[in-house]
Amino acid sequence: MQDEPNYIYYIIQVGEQFAANRDCEYALTEDEEQARAFTTHDAAVLQANGINGIVQQRTVYETELQALTEQHHAEYVTLPLAEREEIVLFCQQLTKL
Repeated sequence: MQDEPNYIYYIIQVGEQFAANRDCEYALTEDEEQARAFTTHDAAVLQANGINGIVQQRTVYETELQALTEQHHAEYVTLPLAEREEIVLFCQQLTKL
């Protein structure tokens, strides 16, 4: 895996939990996969200072991202049409921000 492309990101750990962004308010989660990911160390440190957290660096590899993409697509296509349309609308609104 070391030779394949990878991406660095940062999360904030608070005790045994991780900072998660919920409705523009910080919440904590025990599930690291639900933690908010920061693309820069500086942005993570800024947020960590506000909640007494510790910044942790993580690495994700291209093959892991591809596997997650395939998994999420398989889950997405099994959703009812109304839920898929809601997701599409939400993503369209995000791109307008």
